[in-house]
Amino acid sequence: MQKKLYLFGIGGTGARVIKALTMLMAAGVKPQTEDEYTIIPVLLDPHKHNKDLKRTLEYLKLYRQITQETGNDNGFFGMPVKALDGTKDFASSLQEVSAKKFRDFIELSLMDEDSRALAEFLFSGSSVDKYGSEISMLDIDMEIGFVGNPNIGSVVMMSLLEELDEIQSFANQFNEQDRIFIIGSIFGGTGAAGLPSLVRLIRGAKDTNLSNKGYLSNAKIGTLVVMPYFNLENSSNSPIQTSEFYIKTRAALSYYQKHLREEINAFYYLAENNYKGKAYKNDPGEGGQKNDAHFAELIGALAVLDFMEAGNLSLEDRYHREFGIMEDSRTIDFTKLGKITQDKIKLPLSSFYLMHRYWKERAPETLEVQAWSTTDPKVEKSWLNTEFYRNYLSRFLGGFEEWLEEMAQNDRAFAPFNLSQDASVANFISGFHGSKKKMLGLAKGDVTYTDLDDKLNKISKGATYKNVNQKVLRLFHDATRAFIEEYYK
Repeated sequence: MQKKLYLFGIGGTGARVIKALTMLMAAGVKPQTEDEYTIIPVLLDPHKHNKDLKRTLEYLKLYRQITQETGNDNGFFGMPVKALDGTKDFASSLQEVSAKKFRDFIELSLMDEDSRALAEFLFSGSSVDKYGSEISMLDIDMEIGFVGNPNIGSVVMMSLLEELDEIQSFANQFNEQDRIFIIGSIFGGTGAAGLPSLVRLIRGAKDTNLSNKGYLSNAKIGTLVVMPYFNLENSSNSPIQTSEFYIKTRAALSYYQKHLREEINAFYYLAENNYKGKAYKNDPGEGGQKNDAHFAELIGALAVLDFMEAGNLSLEDRYHREFGIMEDSRTIDFTKLGKITQDKIKLPLSSFYLMHRYWKERAPETLEVQAWSTTDPKVEKSWLNTEFYRNYLSRFLGGFEEWLEEMAQNDRAFAPFNLSQDASVANFISGFHGSKKKMLGLAKGDVTYTDLDDKLNKISKGATYKNVNQKVLRLFHDATRAFIEEYYK
């Protein structure tokens, strides 16, 4: 029976890490294990206008649509991804709280005098609303999330999690061999509140009304604890200040040390030693919180794969892991990664990006000309106007390029490819050069798209494919990998 990994992404950071994982899986990155997993993402965020959440949902849906057409045995898009049974989306109905202010959520007006006084004391701080005006903490509008206030987030999460349709569905479906992985930052509000709340709910399932209480309380749980990794513009009108990141992180780690250390099987810690690089717009939520993709999120996605590779974990097993690079450079390419990481991602990402470049730059002139496109099932020029290519694959590949561009422009930057439109095929992988084999001591020159066409023609000869959509993915996966392995040293 195929195992399931229930992947909870909490808040904006959780969504961005799952987006990075979606890109890696599309490129063919998979856990190195004999166990086969289906990934079931669940995104928890009350901020219904969060643009990073929307982008992640878009790519998850495209991934699912592509694999529904072609299956998961084509190299690219190689891992099954599905939503929880009975749900149409990957996002949680936690967004239903977004229509309320915090005072209304806790029903402050209905409390007796003593309880009301206690609540007003506990939440006596101030914040700002979506227009930048100072307000009482009790008047925080949860339409834009918890605005960096984990104390408020904890109250909401602990009150609502058990009753969410998605949590009920997750509990109903959970089996003994399944695993759980939870992603959240601990220097903001939503992730810092949601991660421990969800762990406590699962471990304490026997005291709830959830199904499969025994399986849940004994589940194998991994967490990605994301510490500060990006900078924000200074804004006196924002409740979110980078000066508070360290204080919140230290407080959260202290809590985890005391209360969660024995509840979680695998702790993955992720931080940027110097998060004073490129400053993101300081947007508490009204602007949508669209942040550029960051190298740290890609590394966080690798933690999810590592957890699936962790073998036969027992309930008592505990381990902690961090991530390092070979060279402390502000711009990272494949050569600055450790061998294990490079072996895991270099070839898949390179072959997927090369396929994208081919369809942008080369395919219009080779379709119906090159042998690979003229053998059944034929890939004709009209295929470029099909729903599969225009609405699914092309859009996903465009998102993949945008993801690479954002990481390359960030600080710390991840720039494994030459993304310039003028970059030659021979030089598209940073730090590697594609050249043909030497004969009689003489180099035969740089590789070109013609050499890739030769590889496509050779591999497609005599091969059988289910349909044209499946042919494109399978053939380009096999041909681009063989091309890169032969010519790029």
